[in-house]
Amino acid sequence: MFWLSTLRKLVMLTMIGIAAQQFAQSAVVMQFDFERDPLNIGWYAWSPDNKSTPQWATGNAHSGTRYLEATSGRWRSPMIPVKSGSYYLVEAFIRGEGIGLWHALFFDGNSVKLESSIDLNAAKTGICTGTDPSTTWRRQVMCFRAAPGTTHAQLMFETKNNNTLAIDDVTIRSATWQEAARWEEDIYATVPPIACTAPANRWEFLPHTRELLLHGGNLRMVLLGSSNINDVGSSYPELLIMKRYPRTVVDPVISVQGSVGCNYYQTPERVKSAILDHKPDIVVIECSSFDSTVDSIRSIVRQVRAASRAEIVFETTCGYEKGWLVPLEPNGTDFFACVLRLANEEKVACLELSRPASRYFADCGKPFEFFRRDAHHFNDRGKQVMARLFASFFTVE
Repeated sequence: MFWLSTLRKLVMLTMIGIAAQQFAQSAVVMQFDFERDPLNIGWYAWSPDNKSTPQWATGNAHSGTRYLEATSGRWRSPMIPVKSGSYYLVEAFIRGEGIGLWHALFFDGNSVKLESSIDLNAAKTGICTGTDPSTTWRRQVMCFRAAPGTTHAQLMFETKNNNTLAIDDVTIRSATWQEAARWEEDIYATVPPIACTAPANRWEFLPHTRELLLHGGNLRMVLLGSSNINDVGSSYPELLIMKRYPRTVVDPVISVQGSVGCNYYQTPERVKSAILDHKPDIVVIECSSFDSTVDSIRSIVRQVRAASRAEIVFETTCGYEKGWLVPLEPNGTDFFACVLRLANEEKVACLELSRPASRYFADCGKPFEFFRRDAHHFNDRGKQVMARLFASFFTVE
């Protein structure tokens, strides 16, 4: 109906206005309008072929006359001083022919050099989301949490498939966790709502976590895995958990390495550096059939239990596969069925994201591309679906 469509537009415009006002109240860390040559103020342009170098463009800027543009390669910001564990909101105005990539990379005091040409391999970790295609300038806001032990962050804007990406008026502000939570709600308001359920018996294996949620305290949570669990971690489900349990401080550590699984992490040295050194109360292990076996997952569980009192959760791969729309056969040979049986054997709680996420993406009325930045990873809309599924698992009925 016309009146309903109009009302929805008015509500969205009101929310955008409120979000912009809230963003403006946060403390500015850095700000760039690109009216000065970006190469002279710490920005760095890179192209894979050195032929189509990203440009300091002139003409149809969002404000003033100059902006950044790239058809191939990426623009990287100066180093941004950050406080470990703190949240930041980044506003940028984006114009692009297709989806682009927007990264925040994190560096510690040993790896950081205060120039933008630093080797990407020196980054301790990072997060990524997608930019939306738009033929006109569009305000987009990214949120990041400075990884534990890091002192600086760096933004990176990257093109995909040789589509032109333009960037202007970038502002980085510090944020409270409550302000980050409002950003999260703004993103979630743009997607169809998801119904979340969690297995009733999960608290049998998580008594300490349940106690901290109900009565307050600090909950150190290590998320172990690859880029998939990095997407879940950078959806910031801890904000939803802390909103529900305000006396509990959830302190997440995203312990990830790209394109690896439990086969990689199972060595004693990596169990120590990736998990035990963080002194977790709870460890969430990504259980993917890629580079993982039941034996390597079991090995990690037993090493963690031998050296700590941390509780453990298995988390199955998130995403969308048509094969995940059918019910799981507990006695089957499917990898996730094997993980579920392992969870029962080792008395571990199991958070299955694969099937409820796939059912949501199949039924929500939006194309899967609406939620992703590439074939295997989510944008912020997809991440917020994951955040709700993850946080519902940690809701005490």
